[in-house]
Amino acid sequence: MTRSRAPATNRHDDVSSQPGPQTQNPVYAGSVLVSMPETMEIKLVDASALADYEIWFLLTSVCSSAVIGFLVATEQATKDQLNQMIAITVVFAIIALICMITAIFKRNHLRRKTKSVKFKLGEILDES
Repeated sequence: MTRSRAPATNRHDDVSSQPGPQTQNPVYAGSVLVSMPETMEIKLVDASALADYEIWFLLTSVCSSAVIGFLVATEQATKDQLNQMIAITVVFAIIALICMITAIFKRNHLRRKTKSVKFKLGEILDES
């Protein structure tokens, strides 16, 4: 008993070699409306001051998470561990407060040093 096999053909070649029907663009008449402002304002900041602010903001976030974690641990602590957990929580709360105050100070310093530039159709209108 012999099995007959169809000759192997590459389907991709078969499909691509046959001419397909010509298609037309379905959009005959259309318009695109783009709305742009007359002027664009860009605020420029000192990159090193921005990096300092981001670092202090990150430290504030990490320390405040530690405070919450130690508050939960303080609630679950036994009588022997309670004083130690309260002390650690207070230390992290003080560090978080210092980091937050420093981050706010850095943010205000960053806002004061911000420079605004206004553009209109590729030309500078006003520098402040």
